[in-house]
Amino acid sequence: MNYRRLKGDSLFFKSLPESRAKFNLGDLTSAKDSLAVRIWHSNSIIEIKNQGKGSLQTTLTNWINHPAPITRKTEFGHEISGRLLDSLVANKILVSPGSSRHGIDGSYVTIEVATPEHYRLYSYWSPWSSSSSKNEGAQDVVKMMALTNNFLDLSGHTSNFLESLEPGNYPWGMTGLRIDKFLPENARRSTLYKTLEKRARKELKITPETSHQKYPIVIINHQRAFLKDLNKYETADVSSLQILSKDNSQHSIYGSLGENGVIVVETK
Repeated sequence: MNYRRLKGDSLFFKSLPESRAKFNLGDLTSAKDSLAVRIWHSNSIIEIKNQGKGSLQTTLTNWINHPAPITRKTEFGHEISGRLLDSLVANKILVSPGSSRHGIDGSYVTIEVATPEHYRLYSYWSPWSSSSSKNEGAQDVVKMMALTNNFLDLSGHTSNFLESLEPGNYPWGMTGLRIDKFLPENARRSTLYKTLEKRARKELKITPETSHQKYPIVIINHQRAFLKDLNKYETADVSSLQILSKDNSQHSIYGSLGENGVIVVETK
Protein backbone atom coordinates (compact mmCIF):
# COMPACT_ATOMS: atom_id res chain seq x y z
CA MET A 1 0.00 0.00 0.00
CA ASN A 2 1.20 3.50 -0.79
CA TYR A 3 1.17 6.00 2.06
CA ARG A 4 0.74 9.71 1.86
CA ARG A 5 0.96 11.76 5.03
CA LEU A 6 1.11 15.51 4.91
CA LYS A 7 3.36 17.75 6.94
CA GLY A 8 1.99 18.33 10.43
CA ASP A 9 0.32 14.91 10.71
CA SER A 10 3.33 12.86 11.82
CA LEU A 11 2.50 13.05 15.55
CA PHE A 12 -1.12 12.05 14.94
CA PHE A 13 0.02 9.19 12.68
CA LYS A 14 2.42 7.93 15.35
CA SER A 15 -0.36 7.98 17.94
CA LEU A 16 -2.82 6.10 15.71
CA PRO A 17 -2.10 2.58 17.05
CA GLU A 18 -2.82 3.75 20.60
CA SER A 19 -5.93 5.67 19.49
CA ARG A 20 -7.27 2.71 17.51
CA ALA A 21 -6.81 0.42 20.51
CA LYS A 22 -8.43 2.99 22.80
CA PHE A 23 -11.60 3.06 20.69
CA ASN A 24 -11.48 -0.50 19.30
CA LEU A 25 -11.02 0.62 15.70
CA GLY A 26 -9.48 -1.20 12.75
CA ASP A 27 -6.27 -0.26 10.98
CA LEU A 28 -7.12 1.61 7.77
CA THR A 29 -3.49 1.49 6.62
CA SER A 30 -4.13 -2.16 5.78
CA ALA A 31 -7.79 -1.79 4.77
CA LYS A 32 -9.10 -4.04 2.00
CA ASP A 33 -12.33 -2.12 1.44
CA SER A 34 -12.83 -0.44 -1.92
CA LEU A 35 -13.01 2.83 0.05
CA ALA A 36 -12.96 3.55 3.78
CA VAL A 37 -13.15 6.95 5.46
CA ARG A 38 -12.55 7.93 9.07
CA ILE A 39 -12.96 11.47 10.42
CA TRP A 40 -11.52 12.44 13.80
CA HIS A 41 -12.92 15.63 15.32
CA SER A 42 -12.89 16.77 18.94
CA ASN A 43 -14.87 14.13 20.90
CA SER A 44 -16.28 12.20 17.96
CA ILE A 45 -15.10 9.74 15.34
CA ILE A 46 -17.05 9.04 12.14
CA GLU A 47 -16.18 5.96 10.12
CA ILE A 48 -17.67 4.77 6.82
CA LYS A 49 -16.72 1.24 5.76
CA ASN A 50 -17.80 -1.49 3.42
CA GLN A 51 -19.33 -4.33 5.45
CA GLY A 52 -19.06 -6.80 2.56
CA LYS A 53 -21.20 -7.54 -0.50
CA GLY A 54 -21.36 -3.81 -1.24
CA SER A 55 -23.09 -2.94 2.04
CA LEU A 56 -21.88 0.29 3.65
CA GLN A 57 -22.07 1.13 7.33
CA THR A 58 -21.31 4.33 9.21
CA THR A 59 -20.30 4.26 12.87
CA LEU A 60 -20.36 7.36 15.02
CA THR A 61 -18.31 7.12 18.21
CA ASN A 62 -18.92 9.80 20.83
CA TRP A 63 -16.35 9.82 23.61
CA ILE A 64 -15.10 11.69 26.65
CA ASN A 65 -12.33 10.97 29.18
CA HIS A 66 -13.20 10.45 32.86
CA PRO A 67 -10.30 9.58 33.26
CA ALA A 68 -10.64 6.48 31.07
CA PRO A 69 -12.69 6.95 27.88
CA ILE A 70 -16.46 6.71 28.11
CA THR A 71 -17.82 5.91 24.66
CA ARG A 72 -21.10 5.42 22.87
CA LYS A 73 -21.37 4.05 19.35
CA THR A 74 -24.25 4.65 16.95
CA GLU A 75 -24.52 2.77 13.66
CA PHE A 76 -26.17 3.90 10.42
CA GLY A 77 -27.21 1.63 7.55
CA HIS A 78 -26.33 1.35 3.90
CA GLU A 79 -28.66 3.95 2.41
CA ILE A 80 -27.65 6.90 4.58
CA SER A 81 -24.00 5.77 4.51
CA GLY A 82 -24.00 5.67 0.71
CA ARG A 83 -25.54 9.11 0.39
CA LEU A 84 -23.10 10.54 2.92
CA LEU A 85 -20.08 8.98 1.23
CA ASP A 86 -21.18 10.23 -2.19
CA SER A 87 -21.56 13.74 -0.77
CA LEU A 88 -18.13 13.65 0.89
CA VAL A 89 -16.48 12.47 -2.32
CA ALA A 90 -18.24 15.23 -4.25
CA ASN A 91 -16.80 17.71 -1.75
CA LYS A 92 -13.21 16.53 -2.35
CA ILE A 93 -12.59 14.30 0.65
CA LEU A 94 -10.36 12.11 -1.54
CA VAL A 95 -8.18 14.92 -2.87
CA SER A 96 -8.19 17.67 -0.21
CA PRO A 97 -4.57 18.73 0.29
CA GLY A 98 -4.61 19.26 4.06
CA SER A 99 -2.78 22.02 5.90
CA SER A 100 0.28 22.27 8.12
CA ARG A 101 -1.20 25.24 10.01
CA HIS A 102 -1.80 24.71 13.73
CA GLY A 103 -2.62 26.74 16.81
CA ILE A 104 -3.50 26.61 20.49
CA ASP A 105 -7.13 27.61 20.91
CA GLY A 106 -9.02 25.27 18.58
CA SER A 107 -9.09 21.69 17.37
CA TYR A 108 -8.09 19.53 14.44
CA VAL A 109 -10.27 17.78 11.92
CA THR A 110 -8.16 14.81 10.82
CA ILE A 111 -9.25 12.55 7.98
CA GLU A 112 -8.10 9.08 6.97
CA VAL A 113 -8.96 7.84 3.49
CA ALA A 114 -8.04 4.30 2.44
CA THR A 115 -8.36 1.95 -0.53
CA PRO A 116 -6.54 -1.37 -1.01
CA GLU A 117 -3.80 0.53 -2.89
CA HIS A 118 -3.53 3.87 -1.14
CA TYR A 119 -3.79 5.42 2.31
CA ARG A 120 -3.95 9.16 3.04
CA LEU A 121 -4.07 11.08 6.29
CA TYR A 122 -4.46 14.86 6.42
CA SER A 123 -5.61 17.53 8.85
CA TYR A 124 -6.98 21.03 9.12
CA TRP A 125 -6.64 23.12 12.25
CA SER A 126 -9.95 24.80 13.18
CA PRO A 127 -11.25 25.09 9.61
CA TRP A 128 -14.22 27.15 10.91
CA SER A 129 -11.96 29.96 12.14
CA SER A 130 -11.71 33.29 10.33
CA SER A 131 -8.02 32.63 9.64
CA SER A 132 -9.03 29.60 7.54
CA SER A 133 -11.69 31.44 5.57
CA LYS A 134 -9.43 31.90 2.53
CA ASN A 135 -8.17 28.30 2.56
CA GLU A 136 -10.19 26.44 -0.07
CA GLY A 137 -9.41 23.03 1.42
CA ALA A 138 -10.46 24.17 4.89
CA GLN A 139 -13.75 25.45 3.51
CA ASP A 140 -14.31 22.09 1.80
CA VAL A 141 -13.87 20.43 5.20
CA VAL A 142 -16.38 22.86 6.73
CA LYS A 143 -18.87 21.79 4.04
CA MET A 144 -18.08 18.11 4.66
CA MET A 145 -18.66 18.43 8.40
CA ALA A 146 -21.91 20.32 7.79
CA LEU A 147 -23.09 17.54 5.46
CA THR A 148 -22.08 14.90 8.02
CA ASN A 149 -24.00 16.74 10.73
CA ASN A 150 -27.07 16.95 8.49
CA PHE A 151 -26.98 13.26 7.55
CA LEU A 152 -26.15 11.87 11.00
CA ASP A 153 -27.40 14.64 13.35
CA LEU A 154 -24.01 14.85 15.04
CA SER A 155 -25.18 17.70 17.28
CA GLY A 156 -28.17 15.71 18.51
CA HIS A 157 -26.15 12.57 19.20
CA THR A 158 -23.49 14.58 21.02
CA SER A 159 -26.14 16.27 23.17
CA ASN A 160 -27.79 12.92 24.01
CA PHE A 161 -24.40 11.42 24.84
CA LEU A 162 -23.58 14.23 27.25
CA GLU A 163 -27.01 13.98 28.86
CA SER A 164 -26.37 10.27 29.52
CA LEU A 165 -23.24 10.94 31.59
CA GLU A 166 -23.20 10.51 35.34
CA PRO A 167 -22.75 13.62 37.51
CA GLY A 168 -19.15 14.82 37.47
CA ASN A 169 -16.55 17.09 35.95
CA TYR A 170 -15.33 16.19 32.47
CA PRO A 171 -12.66 17.56 30.12
CA TRP A 172 -14.40 19.18 27.17
CA GLY A 173 -12.93 21.77 24.85
CA MET A 174 -10.84 24.45 26.51
CA THR A 175 -12.95 24.85 29.65
CA GLY A 176 -14.37 21.49 30.71
CA LEU A 177 -17.90 20.37 31.42
CA ARG A 178 -19.89 19.82 34.61
CA ILE A 179 -22.86 17.44 34.59
CA ASP A 180 -25.38 17.22 37.40
CA LYS A 181 -28.82 15.66 37.75
CA PHE A 182 -31.35 14.52 40.31
CA LEU A 183 -31.23 10.99 41.67
CA PRO A 184 -33.10 8.26 39.74
CA GLU A 185 -36.78 7.96 40.69
CA ASN A 186 -36.28 4.67 42.54
CA ALA A 187 -33.30 5.89 44.59
CA ARG A 188 -33.58 6.38 48.35
CA ARG A 189 -33.88 10.05 49.30
CA SER A 190 -33.09 11.73 52.59
CA THR A 191 -35.60 14.17 54.07
CA LEU A 192 -33.34 17.07 53.07
CA TYR A 193 -32.99 15.81 49.52
CA LYS A 194 -36.76 15.39 49.12
CA THR A 195 -37.40 18.92 50.35
CA LEU A 196 -34.77 20.58 48.17
CA GLU A 197 -35.60 18.58 45.06
CA LYS A 198 -39.28 19.55 45.29
CA ARG A 199 -38.45 23.22 45.87
CA ALA A 200 -35.74 23.35 43.19
CA ARG A 201 -38.00 21.84 40.53
CA LYS A 202 -40.68 24.43 41.30
CA GLU A 203 -38.62 27.55 42.03
CA LEU A 204 -35.95 27.03 39.36
CA LYS A 205 -38.40 25.56 36.83
CA ILE A 206 -36.46 22.34 36.31
CA THR A 207 -38.33 19.94 34.01
CA PRO A 208 -37.48 16.53 32.47
CA GLU A 209 -36.35 18.48 29.38
CA THR A 210 -33.83 20.62 31.28
CA SER A 211 -30.28 19.86 30.16
CA HIS A 212 -28.10 18.38 32.87
CA GLN A 213 -25.57 21.06 31.97
CA LYS A 214 -28.15 23.66 33.04
CA TYR A 215 -28.80 22.48 36.58
CA PRO A 216 -28.21 24.74 39.60
CA ILE A 217 -24.90 24.69 41.40
CA VAL A 218 -24.84 23.26 44.93
CA ILE A 219 -22.86 24.83 47.79
CA ILE A 220 -22.58 22.84 51.02
CA ASN A 221 -20.69 24.51 53.88
CA HIS A 222 -19.11 26.95 51.40
CA GLN A 223 -17.81 24.13 49.20
CA ARG A 224 -18.97 23.27 45.67
CA ALA A 225 -20.86 19.96 45.61
CA PHE A 226 -23.22 17.87 43.48
CA LEU A 227 -26.94 17.29 44.00
CA LYS A 228 -26.26 13.71 45.12
CA ASP A 229 -24.23 15.07 48.05
CA LEU A 230 -27.42 16.53 49.52
CA ASN A 231 -28.57 12.97 50.08
CA LYS A 232 -25.94 12.55 52.80
CA TYR A 233 -27.92 14.81 55.13
CA GLU A 234 -31.31 14.82 56.80
CA THR A 235 -33.29 17.99 57.43
CA ALA A 236 -32.34 17.81 61.11
CA ASP A 237 -28.64 18.08 60.16
CA VAL A 238 -29.08 21.47 58.52
CA SER A 239 -28.87 24.91 60.10
CA SER A 240 -29.85 26.86 56.98
CA LEU A 241 -30.77 26.34 53.36
CA GLN A 242 -31.52 28.65 50.44
CA ILE A 243 -32.50 28.31 46.82
CA LEU A 244 -31.42 31.34 44.84
CA SER A 245 -32.94 32.06 41.46
CA LYS A 246 -31.86 34.81 39.07
CA ASP A 247 -34.46 37.05 40.69
CA ASN A 248 -32.70 36.85 44.06
CA SER A 249 -30.17 39.66 44.63
CA GLN A 250 -27.78 37.24 46.40
CA HIS A 251 -27.58 35.24 43.20
CA SER A 252 -25.03 37.70 41.77
CA ILE A 253 -22.42 36.63 44.35
CA TYR A 254 -21.87 33.44 42.36
CA GLY A 255 -21.47 35.14 38.98
CA SER A 256 -21.87 33.04 35.85
CA LEU A 257 -21.53 29.81 37.87
CA GLY A 258 -24.94 30.49 39.37
CA GLU A 259 -26.73 31.50 36.18
CA ASN A 260 -29.03 28.47 36.49
CA GLY A 261 -29.66 28.93 40.20
CA VAL A 262 -27.87 28.13 43.42
CA ILE A 263 -28.71 25.74 46.27
CA VAL A 264 -26.93 26.79 49.46
CA VAL A 265 -26.82 24.52 52.51
CA GLU A 266 -25.07 24.87 55.82
CA THR A 267 -25.02 21.99 58.27
CA LYS A 268 -24.96 22.11 62.07
